[in-house]
Amino acid sequence: MDKTGLTGKHSFTLEYTTEMPGGSPDAPPVAPVFTALQQQLGLHLVPKKLPFGVVVVESFNKLPTEN
Repeated sequence: MDKTGLTGKHSFTLEYTTEMPGGSPDAPPVAPVFTALQQQLGLHLVPKKLPFGVVVVESFNKLPTEN
C-alpha cells in the first residue's frame, strides 16, 4: 500500500548490494535494501497485513491448433 502521498512518475537510482565488501572501490555500499531505501530515498517500509485479490488456476488445457 502506497502511503507516500507522492503523485506522478519519479526516476531514482538506488544503490545497494548483498555482496561482501572487498571488491571494487566503485561498488555500492553494503546495505540491505530496506536500509538503502531509508538512507538514500527517505522511504521507510512498514510491514502490514492487508487484504488483496488472488486468482487460483486449478487446471490448464492447451487448445488444439489448426495444423
